[in-house]
Amino acid sequence: MNSRIKLIAVDLDYTLLSSGFEVSKRNKEAIARALDRGVAVTLSTGRMFSSALPFAETLELSCPLITYNGAYIRAPGSDRPLSHVPVEKEHALETVRFAAEWDLHCNVYINDRLYMSKAGWEAQMYMDNCKVEGIYEPDLEPLILSSGEQPTKILLIGESGRMGEVKARLVELMAGKAYVTTSVPEYVEIMNKNVSKGRALAAVASFLCVKADEVMAIGDGYNDIDMFRYAGVSVAMGNARDEVKSLATFVAPSNDEDGVAVAIERYVLGSSEQASKG
Repeated sequence: MNSRIKLIAVDLDYTLLSSGFEVSKRNKEAIARALDRGVAVTLSTGRMFSSALPFAETLELSCPLITYNGAYIRAPGSDRPLSHVPVEKEHALETVRFAAEWDLHCNVYINDRLYMSKAGWEAQMYMDNCKVEGIYEPDLEPLILSSGEQPTKILLIGESGRMGEVKARLVELMAGKAYVTTSVPEYVEIMNKNVSKGRALAAVASFLCVKADEVMAIGDGYNDIDMFRYAGVSVAMGNARDEVKSLATFVAPSNDEDGVAVAIERYVLGSSEQASKG
């Protein structure tokens, strides 16, 4: 047991949430027990704030939430962000043009609203999974140019077999300009170059006067690796890729086997129920 943990950061999709995008009873109870002990809990997700908020409310979290992969930090109940680091317009436009050239579905997020380039399976999958409604905007360039706000994030969606190449090309195209990452195989996400979940977690920890070695980060995706590098304890889910698991302090059971609860019981609550590292 690591009784020094004062802040837990938990990814949502395929980490805290089951494959049916629900919070299990055991995960919910473990988080409630951690809160009762005075441990702060935040969600750290690539999702929109409006998509993450219902889970925070269900779990009765008050800590600032890390959303859009760290580009937008805001506490439940607050109408103003603690931090917002958007994509610069010129880089957003470059990404939107790239998506059009590659015939990829493109999401643009402005003022916590979702604008989608086209209807299709990609749009339906995203809206179903995240429980949000998008606004169809076939020509995203005028939207970006005319908006008084810069986009918080851009998301490209496509068949998983294509997205490895898409990510590689975008990493090359956006070198020194933007941060490109992946959360699930069908997604490639683009944020400001100064954004990451790790930087956002450091900001929340500083806000709470918590040291890095008092933080536990739990995740499954490549976008969680920066959190792992920052936190004193890092937990990868059993369903994570091997590259992610190799960087974790501990490998918990999968998201469908209450892996988050197992990690909290092991490092915060002192439960004898522990998963073997694998």
